[in-house]
Amino acid sequence: MIKKRAKCKACDKVVRKALRTRKIAFRKMRSKPLLTTEDRIERFAFAKKYLRKSRGWWLEEIDQHWDLKNFSVYTHAAARAVAAMREVRGAYRAPGQGLDEAYVVIPKDLRYNPGAKSVRIAGSVGGGRVRLWHEVGKRWSGSVAAKVYEGPLASSLRAQCPNKRSWKVLEDNDPTGFKSNAGEAAKRKAKIRIFEIPKRSPDLSVLDYAVWKQVTRKMRAQERKFPRSKRETRAEYIVRLRKVAMSLPRQFIDDAIGNMVTRCRRLYDAQGGHFEEGGISLR
Repeated sequence: MIKKRAKCKACDKVVRKALRTRKIAFRKMRSKPLLTTEDRIERFAFAKKYLRKSRGWWLEEIDQHWDLKNFSVYTHAAARAVAAMREVRGAYRAPGQGLDEAYVVIPKDLRYNPGAKSVRIAGSVGGGRVRLWHEVGKRWSGSVAAKVYEGPLASSLRAQCPNKRSWKVLEDNDPTGFKSNAGEAAKRKAKIRIFEIPKRSPDLSVLDYAVWKQVTRKMRAQERKFPRSKRETRAEYIVRLRKVAMSLPRQFIDDAIGNMVTRCRRLYDAQGGHFEEGGISLR
């Protein structure tokens, strides 16, 4: 004889409470690069190779970590409001709330013209400081990359480590500039050796996982205190952006770079796949 199981009824409130006790909550989908099988193999090999490197090794072995970033320029109150909304990640709210500006986040793929041209920044960190913050005025290409290697990047490396004959720099696999023939030739000429991270691995680039985000947070924090009547020119905004970046404290930068110890361990545990990046204080 087959016994029928009794149906269990529960209201939404009881279900939500049960989920909370198990730390299960509705969360947004993560924004991560799509990894191929080859990507996972390469990332796993990287993790195995650097799994046992210490915090001190990451801070001392690599002279600078560098990358590029396009920053939007928000010069007036309406544009600053949009910038603030883009940074919203979530909020506690009661059922029925959530349609006013305090609870709405603008989709990242929604195009918005803030009225000013964005700025492309080549930045680097090393030795506890932001070492390079260079506005790249032209469209990114091999020839432009070569000028950055031989010019501002090489100058920042010589200023940081004047007794060295060559320098080691971490960069990603950007084919347009970093991997171009002109870029590769410029690196050899400037005696810049590359510490290369795997493809599609922003979670292994300190600029991506820490510095750009921290600069953006600090810019938005400043703007929350601005009166609505305040306007900036594009040039003034870019100057403020630089000041914010250059003011990042040594402890933050060293902790962010040293976080590679944890990241390599988690990458190894994930066998080259995506790993949990949260739960680590970078101050």
